[in-house]
Amino acid sequence: MLHTSPAPDLRRWDEAFHARHVRLDIVDASQAQLAEAYPAELVLVRPDGIVAWTGKLTDPDIASIVETVLGIASRPPNKASHGADLDGARRC
Repeated sequence: MLHTSPAPDLRRWDEAFHARHVRLDIVDASQAQLAEAYPAELVLVRPDGIVAWTGKLTDPDIASIVETVLGIASRPPNKASHGADLDGARRC
């Protein structure tokens, strides 16, 4: 996570990733030219360099953002699957 604000409190972000067994590296970009490149206060960058999310320190639902970024956000059941799991196998 890049942050462009001086000394933000990112403990809740770190805890949310840690609870899902994912390491969160925090990079202070507040004094660097990176702050000019990213107009957002917070920038989540995947290990492959793709920006996964940008937002503000005041975004309230950290858990939901983390789950979405990790691809584990809850989804409504697919009624067309008729009991099939995601891999297509039928449940008994």
